[in-house]
Amino acid sequence: MKIILKLSLLTILVLVSCTKKDDNMDDATSGTKISQIINNPSDPTFKLEFKYNQNTLTEVALPIKETSRKIEYENEIASAINHYVNNEFAGTTKLIYQNNKLVKTDNGEDSNNYLEFSYTNNKLSKVEQFFITDNQEITSQFTMEYVYDNQNVSKRVLTSDGSKTEYVYTYDNKDHYYNTIPESLRIYFFWPEGISVNNPLTTKIYSDEMFNSESNLEYIYNDLDLPTSRKQIDKDVTTVFTYE
Repeated sequence: MKIILKLSLLTILVLVSCTKKDDNMDDATSGTKISQIINNPSDPTFKLEFKYNQNTLTEVALPIKETSRKIEYENEIASAINHYVNNEFAGTTKLIYQNNKLVKTDNGEDSNNYLEFSYTNNKLSKVEQFFITDNQEITSQFTMEYVYDNQNVSKRVLTSDGSKTEYVYTYDNKDHYYNTIPESLRIYFFWPEGISVNNPLTTKIYSDEMFNSESNLEYIYNDLDLPTSRKQIDKDVTTVFTYE
């Protein structure tokens, strides 16, 4: 459960960019950039703000938590992420590339962990987090592996401490609300769940091959077929998010 919560937090602390059009994105939505995700607009408990310099996304902030991530670029490619907590600088993550693919993160000399990304047929196939012990031994903390159905992730499998959790998805046929994000940043910030072309409609979770839970998602779309509202229905809880 600790790993699952950790992955969810990484999803919340997203940072993205729109410097280049995604190859899978329709021309009609290429100029449309997400600016805000919020729940319960009258009294939000979650609010994610996207800040831009012209067409380039420079920061994503969680104002309620006084937390933000600012992106550095080199030759129009994201090269580093600066972390701010309680509005104070808290460190930098460097993004390392090979053959134009994000393959590793570097959190600095004081960090004891990093991520590695693997690809099959140019698609993300595996994410692994490594931990560096006090005597400089490197151990694997968890792995996330991906199975695709065309351009969407049909299943991802999290393995940690001998336990396996599977997430199985179905999708609509509309553009995902993160489709303006370049591949490297989309993989880095959204590798738990946001790297598919379309929007998920159902999520089933299996823990050690035993059915655990199911979520159903309902969307309202605008005239560009982009979602403006998402209702997530779990067993006992319904959560609504709005997208601008």
